[in-house]
Amino acid sequence: MGEFLHSVAGFPAILFSAALPVVLGFWLLVALGCADADSFDSDLDAGAVGLGGVPVAVAASLLTAVGWITSLSGSILIGRAAPAGLVHAAADVVLLIASLLLAWCVTRCFVRPLARLFSGGSARTSSRDAALDPGPRADHG
Repeated sequence: MGEFLHSVAGFPAILFSAALPVVLGFWLLVALGCADADSFDSDLDAGAVGLGGVPVAVAASLLTAVGWITSLSGSILIGRAAPAGLVHAAADVVLLIASLLLAWCVTRCFVRPLARLFSGGSARTSSRDAALDPGPRADHG
């Protein structure tokens, strides 16, 4: 258990460990109906980095989760294999880069099939917006 906690709180996993509670809190708010899954779509364009077709929150959540798992696993392996000091620090930096790249690749692979579930990504209206929308209006001119 000590090795796990040390890896979670150590570099580079700490970067993803800090983001994970934010992601979990956001999805809790979505589950409670206090936020929409597409809340950040007007602010960011995930399509610019090849993760379009789903709400930005979905892509960011997948990226965070996969990055956390890979950086945590790699930290444990590096802790067992690499000696302390400069070699360990260099391995941690390489692990951060590798975790980000792997997380992006895996997220991109998951986003493609998930995009079929979302009919237009950021242009999609939420169920609350659809329920409140009276529909098209006829011009009486």
